[in-house]
Amino acid sequence: MAAAHTLAQRGIQVTVLEVSHHVGGRARGVDDPHLGDIDNGQHLLIGAYRSCVALMDRAGKANRNQNSYQRLPLRLVSANGGLSIQMEQTYAPRWQRLVAFLKAKGLTIMDRCQAIYLLAGLHCHLLDPKPGQTVQQWLLGCRQGKKLQQLLWNPLCIATMNTDPTRACARLFARVIRDSLLSQEPGAVDLLVPLCNLSDLWINPLSDNISILFGTSVSEVNPPGTKQNPNQSQVEVLGKFYDGCIIATPATATVRIVSKWPGKDACTLCRQLESFEFLPITTCYVELDRYFPLPYPMIMLSSGHQDNDPTYPGQWVFERHWASRKDDIQHQHTQLAFVISHAKPDLVLDRNKLPETLVRQLVQEMATEQDIPGIRHSRTITEKRATFAAVPDLPRPSNHSPWSTIKLAGDWTDTGYPAVLEGAVSSGEAAANALLQEIQF
Repeated sequence: MAAAHTLAQRGIQVTVLEVSHHVGGRARGVDDPHLGDIDNGQHLLIGAYRSCVALMDRAGKANRNQNSYQRLPLRLVSANGGLSIQMEQTYAPRWQRLVAFLKAKGLTIMDRCQAIYLLAGLHCHLLDPKPGQTVQQWLLGCRQGKKLQQLLWNPLCIATMNTDPTRACARLFARVIRDSLLSQEPGAVDLLVPLCNLSDLWINPLSDNISILFGTSVSEVNPPGTKQNPNQSQVEVLGKFYDGCIIATPATATVRIVSKWPGKDACTLCRQLESFEFLPITTCYVELDRYFPLPYPMIMLSSGHQDNDPTYPGQWVFERHWASRKDDIQHQHTQLAFVISHAKPDLVLDRNKLPETLVRQLVQEMATEQDIPGIRHSRTITEKRATFAAVPDLPRPSNHSPWSTIKLAGDWTDTGYPAVLEGAVSSGEAAANALLQEIQF
């Protein structure tokens, strides 16, 4: 949709062929009869996501709604109080991170010095990861203690990379840290809290001028000048001809299309696409029977990051409708979204018991004297191929294909980021801009 919007802004007539009956892929709204408007997965948005922020701002203007999300200073807070790091907006960006780590709660003086040492080394390019290094190997080489890794770096790695630190690519993780914790741009470490579902946040306002054909499955895209398509200038899709085409399907669907193309370059592209390993992410939405507010809209569940405790799998919890808490809370029911990034492939979830387990995990970590709240409604959504394993030396294709008028878009392209929304949006925009250079007006 980012690609289609970019083309439409330049006056290009765009047709989106969508296999499902909704747009947005893994970042869309879902209408639940009991919970209301939810998303098909809880996503983390921060100010460093420049392409995402620009897209949301354009969508807000198109919808005449400038308040589609709220900015809050980022806080890394654990439910059990073992960690609290707050980015204070009163300081300039270059001092904001330093002050946050110096004042961090739950970290010893040695922990703070080690964290600042790593950030300073990255800033000066003295501690850049080596090719092939995993996050764990890199952190050990940067003298990061075990406690600091468990409290801070490992949870951040799983949250942003969706890959266990023992396997995750250190170079990608370093890029995430540079663009967020080390960014000099104001607001780069802000937490962006959407005030609506993801479809209303950007998809619906941006799709007004785009023709979308729902329920349309595409198994072949025939490049120009091939046996299947003798036309020397246009791409053939489902019997129709187009000046250009962007394939924005998942990597598994893309390989089925590319495998039918002739030539060695197409074979090389297929091998790249087949090298991906995909991992699931589970979001469990829970509506409690009473008001049970969190101290911050996003908090970390420490027990879900422990290798030796599979009892409680929750890793992060978000309070939905945080920005619209009512003054009269007497009849308000808190809605929570628990996120489980399956960094461990052998993790097995009991969906029937999961909501109750996650609520119990939260209450135990918060050590509150309140009784465990009852559950009014719940819904568990698992995206089985939500993300790819961001391992070192993964050969990710660029936006270009062997044919100049066919481009590729997706978070799996070589965006420099792991499988995050920023990568998906920036890839779509890059593919559209690359196609614009090839189309003859």
